[in-house]
Amino acid sequence: MNRLLMVIALATVASGCALLNPDTPDAIPTDGLSAEQRQAELLRITDWRLQGRIALRSGEEGANASLVWTQQGDDTEVRLFGAFGLGAVRLVQGQQDAALYRSGHKPLYGENAEQLLRWETGMRIPLKSLGYWVRGLPGNGEDLSYDSYGRLRSLQYVDDFGAQWAATFERYREVNGHQLPVRVRVEGSDYLIRLTVERWTTEAADSAPADTQRLRIPGVSS
Repeated sequence: MNRLLMVIALATVASGCALLNPDTPDAIPTDGLSAEQRQAELLRITDWRLQGRIALRSGEEGANASLVWTQQGDDTEVRLFGAFGLGAVRLVQGQQDAALYRSGHKPLYGENAEQLLRWETGMRIPLKSLGYWVRGLPGNGEDLSYDSYGRLRSLQYVDDFGAQWAATFERYREVNGHQLPVRVRVEGSDYLIRLTVERWTTEAADSAPADTQRLRIPGVSS
């Protein structure tokens, strides 16, 4: 059994996949990268997958969901399980089209997955920006602050609907040679969102296979 566990662990490392414990304190980075160097490296991570949990609170109401986020270049797929009492929800965002699939309901199609989620559930979650924040990148954020190791620690952001958000990067882990957030706190639009990452798989842009299959939206012509 121990030998089998060792083989599984080695295979996980070789594939660039990391199982994480978000509850332990940050390890001190030893790569010596500046904030600019670290941001340049993180921008190269264009194909990735994470698994974790998302908790949302608005006023006295709160809910939780399991999260699986898959990114292939500009194409996004977000799956929420036990999503705030709504059942399973799948969001797909392509370069021009978006779709929302919910258990027991007809699919919704549009141009913006974030907007579709808002129409279907009433919830505001800054999905587009979260795609940057989960990599420790600011996206269109402002008032950026970094720690002494060049890791992003906080920012301010105004979304397409005019809502103001504040993101705080509470914990980091080393994944495949990169410092990536595993606890992100987001506040804004009367919401408190906590994202906890438990598994990361990364692949840099220049190492991705040439024939990588992009995400497709069923029911929408490409």
